[in-house]
Amino acid sequence: MCLQCGCGLPYDDMGEPDKNITVADIKKSVQSEAAKGMTTDEAIASIVKTWEKVNDEDKQFKAA
Repeated sequence: MCLQCGCGLPYDDMGEPDKNITVADIKKSVQSEAAKGMTTDEAIASIVKTWEKVNDEDKQFKAA
């Protein structure tokens, strides 16, 4: 969950694997055809860069 909440536990999905992002998710993502040959570090950098293209309303989304 640490990848989005800052808890410091990057491998722990806190019992909600469908909602919390872990290192395992990033590793799984680089195994796709689209990311073939990409490292996990490159994938994270790409996520950050691509985030700039996201609509402001989605950037500010907050769960109730």
